[in-house]
Amino acid sequence: MEGCTINKKYSVDDLERILDNFPYLIWIKDQKNRYRYVNKYFLTTFKKNERDIIGKTEVINCNNDYVLGSEENLITEVEFNENKKYLSVYKTELPTGTKYNWMLAVARDVTLLKKEMTKRLKVQKRLESFLEISTDLWGILQSNYRFKDVSDNCIKTFGWTSEEFKNLNAVNLTHPDDRERILKKMDFLFNKDKKTFLLNRFLCKNGKYKLIEWTWCCLEEGKTVLLTGRDITEKKQLEEEKRRLEEAIAIESLKTEFFATVSHEFKTPLNIILTTVQLLADKFKNDVLTEEVKINLKYINGIKQNSYRLLKLVNNLIDITQIDGGIYKLSLENCNIVSVIENIVISVSKYINEKNRNIIFDTTKEEIILAIDCDKIERIILNLLSNAVKYTNRGGNIYVNLSTDINNNRVIVKIKDDGIGIPEKDMDSIFRRFKQSGDVFTRRCEGTGIGLSIVRSLIEMHGGKIKVNNEIKKGAEFIFFLPINKVKDKEIYSLYNKKLDSRFEKYNIEFSDIY
Repeated sequence: MEGCTINKKYSVDDLERILDNFPYLIWIKDQKNRYRYVNKYFLTTFKKNERDIIGKTEVINCNNDYVLGSEENLITEVEFNENKKYLSVYKTELPTGTKYNWMLAVARDVTLLKKEMTKRLKVQKRLESFLEISTDLWGILQSNYRFKDVSDNCIKTFGWTSEEFKNLNAVNLTHPDDRERILKKMDFLFNKDKKTFLLNRFLCKNGKYKLIEWTWCCLEEGKTVLLTGRDITEKKQLEEEKRRLEEAIAIESLKTEFFATVSHEFKTPLNIILTTVQLLADKFKNDVLTEEVKINLKYINGIKQNSYRLLKLVNNLIDITQIDGGIYKLSLENCNIVSVIENIVISVSKYINEKNRNIIFDTTKEEIILAIDCDKIERIILNLLSNAVKYTNRGGNIYVNLSTDINNNRVIVKIKDDGIGIPEKDMDSIFRRFKQSGDVFTRRCEGTGIGLSIVRSLIEMHGGKIKVNNEIKKGAEFIFFLPINKVKDKEIYSLYNKKLDSRFEKYNIEFSDIY
């Protein structure tokens, strides 16, 4: 020290007294690893006497001997009397004036510190294990907006490596539209010891963004924050899809309600028109068939047919709304389907012959009893026959065939014509609503494209299926299948006894768009 002079020469005893007052363990070993000196703190710590130590080598069990050449500064574990202590040791050579130097060691008892460090390490390992198995994302962000550390889930979710995360600026990884808002919160949060929630779009290595919900907690004010997050990209997408679906359902419901209302409003005046037209027709039929009467009857028949066309459209729209709304019901009865279909064919044969087409019914079965709604089966057959008539040339044939598939316990009904057929490109879409087959159909025939959609729905309500046979070279063939089931505790009807007037009314409606 400057200005300070010490003239006294210290003896070995003086030096030992000085070392005895240090709150550190101090010892000296010779070249043979024998203790040559220990201070009082050493003796107190290990509860030993000098005679138990001086001149000996193995006094205490330790995981490192204190010979020269060992590490100069280390923490070592020491055992004595079944006790453990941890020492922070510093060693240096002590000149002796001979060719062999001794070793001076100074140690601090860090047992409590070591135990605390061990406890913290265990807690840290448990925390790291928890964070690694957690599905949440986490990272430690520094005030320069660079990550100090990130979890494996962050690496898996975003695709960046750990090193890339440490070199990338978190602000630059945020979607440009979110940056200004996020920066304001970041500057505020680095100086607040409270939890906050953030939502931003975070850039992945593949160039896409993921929507992340972050929880933000300040660890060291102004220095680091802990981020934990959840990837809610799919959740938001599902919510958006749900919202769009609900909107679509609401629009569809409104549309269905509109169709139902308009259809019913149309039906009432149409029935009045048809009744009036029928009365006029009956009046003129009783008159003498003059040229004027013939012209009037022609106009009346035109009005009648087009009224039936409108009524068919209205009925179809009503049926669609009821099917979509789940309120369209079947009235199942145990009926002989052979009789049902045969009677329909017989009833329409005169009309079809008048149109210069032939209809042929073929079956080897006399009776097949199954549960059907006869009115709906009639609707199906009439619609398919109407299509066959429309797309079959004059002089052409229409075939109706009925058979059974015993192995699958079902009835097979085939309606085939030798008309213009269905283009290959329309095979998959022919049963879609408001879809007609090709430009040929729309040029040649009237219709809305609703009928086949309703036919499929009615067949499926019976538990059956319908398809188009695309293997035939000429014409079109529709094939539908119905399961042979019966309704329990219901009477069996072998004949199809429907009032003739009612059936003719249906035929007029179904065939109204054939000219």
